[in-house]
Amino acid sequence: ALSKADDVIVISDRSEMFLSRYIKTTKYIPYIGNNWPTTIKKISDVSTIKTIGYFGPPYLTRSFDQVVDFFLWINKKKYNFNKKIITRIDRDNLVKVEEKYTSKIEDKKLKVVSGFLDRDELIKELLEIDVLILPFKIVMAELPIVVLEALELGISVVTTEDSGVASIAKGQKNILILQ
Repeated sequence: ALSKADDVIVISDRSEMFLSRYIKTTKYIPYIGNNWPTTIKKISDVSTIKTIGYFGPPYLTRSFDQVVDFFLWINKKKYNFNKKIITRIDRDNLVKVEEKYTSKIEDKKLKVVSGFLDRDELIKELLEIDVLILPFKIVMAELPIVVLEALELGISVVTTEDSGVASIAKGQKNILILQ
């Protein structure tokens, strides 16, 4: 079916890389910058303990299990970081997944915030994070806008190449994209 198309619109670097081998593609990234008032951008405080965080559903395709393992590794190495997990929980079975993994961490420096937050609550929680870990094994439907929103807020981001934001994030100093 795609071979009959004159052009295919793609919404991420990964889709473009794969499909452009077979058909003409046009990249359309459905994202408009400046979504946050400039008065709420993150201001770094070098004297405090840094917070490493995760935001998203507790899906294994989002490497939720590996983020928890990373937090355990931080504790084992006795690195002095606060940790925060903000999960979007929209189904009962996701509560069980979240609990299965977060129960492994016995840590007073871990804060878990679950459910759907309104925009003001989400901004407040995100701004407490210094480095946001957003790994993707696969992007199911659309470009993960959370990566771009976090960058706009001034939060440093560690993500994976599979997030599909490499071309947009060029020139950004506060992002690390892992292969």
